[in-house]
Amino acid sequence: MIHRLYLPAAYIDAPGGPAAAESPAFRLAKLIVEYPEQCRDVLRWDHTIESAAQMRVQQIHDRAAWHVPGQDSAHVDADGHGPNWWLREWGVTLPDGYGQGDADNNVEALALGKDDPVVILAQFLASPGHRAFLLGEGWYERQTRIGCGAVETWEPIPQQFIWCVLVV
Repeated sequence: MIHRLYLPAAYIDAPGGPAAAESPAFRLAKLIVEYPEQCRDVLRWDHTIESAAQMRVQQIHDRAAWHVPGQDSAHVDADGHGPNWWLREWGVTLPDGYGQGDADNNVEALALGKDDPVVILAQFLASPGHRAFLLGEGWYERQTRIGCGAVETWEPIPQQFIWCVLVV
């Protein structure tokens, strides 16, 4: 099943549009891009990647993929498809060297937490693997496009947000 996301024109024109300035997902992307320890010379918000991140997080929510029994990662859906597969399915070209397997992930970080991008960034940065990915350490330095998505969920209780950061 393909999910489509339609964005208002003000959001498409981000950064700088009024809707983008209010979006917690866009604020998270901005925090990552402007983080003082960011290793990348270039990291830009990308509308296509942002749309894909929002579709991913909505898909995870809709399919309850955060809690798939017997599966140790929300990155892979119940059909065995991970973020690399989904991005290719949605028409995003991934560079050579990215995993070709259905479940591969070279592009996605996920979090479950509050609706505050500052808190979520701190949560990500506390994990060495997420920190390297988001700040462009080592292999990840060549990734230059970012987009984030967030969706509210009540599963598991209490109310939280599922966050997705894609960096390609």
